[in-house]
Amino acid sequence: MKKSRPGHLVKVICKPADRERVARALAKETGTLGVRDAGVTHRWIAEREFETVRLEIDGEEYEVDVKITSGADGEVYDVSVEYDDAKAVARETKTTVRDVLRWAEQAVTTLDTNL
Repeated sequence: MKKSRPGHLVKVICKPADRERVARALAKETGTLGVRDAGVTHRWIAEREFETVRLEIDGEEYEVDVKITSGADGEVYDVSVEYDDAKAVARETKTTVRDVLRWAEQAVTTLDTNL
């Protein structure tokens, strides 16, 4: 997949009337940004919004972009920190990428109480 990340194929058989509900469940549970409906040429696509969060590490401030995905109804399914940003901050601060990812996710959830 993009940037050599692993990808997974999940196939679901459901009634046409359940398509939207199943697509939303997949997005909510997996964090996917899109679900292809093989029965028709329609693809359900999550809404995407980007926020920039500021992290203070050892007295210095760093900015990290975060992608927030939701359905048309505004329900948030996933919060994903841009990995390259987290990696750059981790390198500069000599901390782990995992810590930077966690701090950035925490920072975005404190910005919006709907998350």
